[in-house]
Amino acid sequence: MMFVNYLKIAAHKDIFEENHCVIVLDECEHLMELGEHYLIAFSRLQELTAIKNLCVIFISQLLPEKFIYDLSYFNIPFPQYNKDELLEILMLDCPKEYSTQFYKTYLNLFLSVFLRATRDLNEMRYLSEINFKKYCEPIEDGSVKEDDVSALWKKISPHLKASLYNVYLGTNVSETRYFSNVSGSKNLISLDLPYYTKYFLIAAFLASYNAPREDKRLFVKHQVKKKKRLVQNKKKENTANDLLGPKTFTLDRLLAIFYAIMEEKANLTANLTAQISTLVELRLLTKLGDTLDKPKYKCAVGFEFVESVSKTLGFNVRKYMIR
Repeated sequence: MMFVNYLKIAAHKDIFEENHCVIVLDECEHLMELGEHYLIAFSRLQELTAIKNLCVIFISQLLPEKFIYDLSYFNIPFPQYNKDELLEILMLDCPKEYSTQFYKTYLNLFLSVFLRATRDLNEMRYLSEINFKKYCEPIEDGSVKEDDVSALWKKISPHLKASLYNVYLGTNVSETRYFSNVSGSKNLISLDLPYYTKYFLIAAFLASYNAPREDKRLFVKHQVKKKKRLVQNKKKENTANDLLGPKTFTLDRLLAIFYAIMEEKANLTANLTAQISTLVELRLLTKLGDTLDKPKYKCAVGFEFVESVSKTLGFNVRKYMIR
């Protein structure tokens, strides 16, 4: 690759003789979208260039096990910011026209709402800034005093809840729309859901667009492949199924597919099953009927949306689709 040649030329000019060269690749999982060789090449860059002072740092939100390639690396985990650390950082944005104590009180209220939804610092700073303006509006119009925290909380609470809803959907507050047709919305491609919730969404999509009789062949290992002479008939059948839209499926089938596509074991807990309800609330999953013992669901998003979510997990959803 040309980049390697440039580094070799620089090395011959003794540029790296006394100086260290550190290359940082943030969101390195996107290298896999460019081609298989990119990730491997960067991981072996020191070897390819013979530059001893060269170091490549890969930054990703994916687990190392999610990468397809068996690469040697030193794993350095970075823990999430806790509440005190976030509070200290966000306090740096305190407006000059308000006291630090007033802003700190606001941030404590703000963090009590958003801390469980996101730990992304950039998102936190953006949300705290726009909601602080709403928080101060009753003070500026004279309807609420600055020290009346209870009244200020009552005023800001609806705005915080609206912002929280957008955090779950991965959209900006200024881009709020009615999501009755989620599958066609381009603003939801950057969806940021919890880890297991993403797998539930993928499982729901596969359950809606694959026939139940295909589950054993797709999700059970070491199944014998069907004869090629059936392929043509299957293609015609699947095209007809696509035109009919997503099919309903049971909770049992959803859980079965979920556990089949999950590489690591996850115990079925109330918190885990609650994430299915979250998908329903976000209108990414539709619950049909009022049956409590055997509920049925239907996926409310399309392939493009699910594929974008699966890429954040390093999961190949196409592998499990009948086409």
